Amino acid sequence: MGRKKVIVAGASGLVGSAAVHHFGARPDWDVVAVSRRPPLDMPPGVQHVAIDLTDQGRCAQVFGAMSDITHVIYTAVAEKLDNIYAGWTDPQQIATNAAMLQNLFEPLARAATSLQHVALVHGAKAYGCHLPQLDVPIPMRECLPRVPYPNFYYEQEDYIWDRQRGQDWHWTVWRPVGIAGAAIGSPMNSSLMPPLYAALRREAGLDLPIPAGVTLATEATDADLIAEALEWGAESPAA
Repeated sequence: MGRKKVIVAGASGLVGSAAVHHFGARPDWDVVAVSRRPPLDMPPGVQHVAIDLTDQGRCAQVFGAMSDITHVIYTAVAEKLDNIYAGWTDPQQIATNAAMLQNLFEPLARAATSLQHVALVHGAKAYGCHLPQLDVPIPMRECLPRVPYPNFYYEQEDYIWDRQRGQDWHWTVWRPVGIAGAAIGSPMNSSLMPPLYAALRREAGLDLPIPAGVTLATEATDADLIAEALEWGAESPAA
């Protein structure tokens, strides 16, 4: 197979940053990092495209000219920063995230005639684990029906399902839980919070308290391992 060229949308985020570094180090891949601001630790040789995915006109201009793209990794997300939890079921926020994917993919799909694979990076909220009113079965399985609550993951999956019909390219959805990794400047990098809190306590001359009760944080997924999995999923028929 010849050279491959991948768009990583959401390149300044936790998974996007890991994917940019992983694919950027591979000799047979060219990488286009897509985000509103350039990642602070951009690896050499990676092209950055600064774009707001909510800008439909700008997206049509930029992605409509990318005829050599073979793969897409979509990790972008718009959160409701004043109330992140409410945003997960907010109709306007769901519409925004659905439109962002479409704004990128519609012009790209028309231009990139050699497209091979699309990867959507979502998470366990697809199973309703963020809804306290639900008794979510454990383990969560792909055969479970969707929960009857709005979720932008569903909007994006349904869109890609529909766009793939009759096409030669394929797609994969990823649902990691509790992602941990290095992402400079990323507000989603929750693994930095405990050491930051510990440093502030030490500076104030205070001990680090041990929380009482039961924690809900029981597992995490390494961002670099997700990046490796994304490369496997991009090419393996088993994916």
